[in-house]
Amino acid sequence: LGDVYKRQAQDTTHHQFDIGFSDIRDFDDRFFGMRYRFYFEDLIKKDGPHKLIPYLNQIDSISVSGFSIDDVDHLAIQGEKFLEDDLIVSGYIKYIQDVTFYGNEKFYETAVTLGKKLTDTLQVGISVFYNYEKEYDSYHSSSNSEFTVGPYVRWTNIEQNQGWDLELKQYSGKEEYIQTQAAYYINKQWSISLSSSVEMDDFDNNNVELQTEYWFGDLASIRFGLGTRLGDDNNDIKSATCLLYTSPSPRDS
Repeated sequence: LGDVYKRQAQDTTHHQFDIGFSDIRDFDDRFFGMRYRFYFEDLIKKDGPHKLIPYLNQIDSISVSGFSIDDVDHLAIQGEKFLEDDLIVSGYIKYIQDVTFYGNEKFYETAVTLGKKLTDTLQVGISVFYNYEKEYDSYHSSSNSEFTVGPYVRWTNIEQNQGWDLELKQYSGKEEYIQTQAAYYINKQWSISLSSSVEMDDFDNNNVELQTEYWFGDLASIRFGLGTRLGDDNNDIKSATCLLYTSPSPRDS
């Protein structure tokens, strides 16, 4: 069961702070601890649904996140850059250390995605992943690494703050997954989405989650969702999302 709680504060229209954790199983946008995100342009008074403002208006960003709890340490740096000729570059570097009863495990994940907007609505691209894992104890150590290449496709059709945002991409961590997300924006404040993650070597290892998100003006939003595994005869809840975003008014900054 993955549980998510996130609290967000924004002291200006360029700076964003997140506090909380998320562990939605097998997704590449899992979040833990604290995160600081910087947008290189003002987010206020931009066109589009609140969540899509950085993408629709091509606003570059960079973020740093990390946490330490019990014997697990996690650090991640992410960024997105919009270039000329409708090119988009994004990527991340993640470091995870887990101290177990049997020894220590260290994981390094790096990914770079190069995309191009072929039309106003369609973006296609390719992602390159590099994963390095090292395990060691008092008696021996072992390591392995892997390069993986996968597709990325995004189709976004928003008119008057209403429409669809669809994504399909590959995520390569300890295992390789295909992820999809279909979000429908009812208006600038409210959206409904369906996300899925399927392990490429084991289709029975999957997760599907239905979410809804509502923004209260520019100041706050709440997102809630529940997920399960397709083919699970017990119909148990496998993931849950409860996100709260808050930000003071720019006039109060």
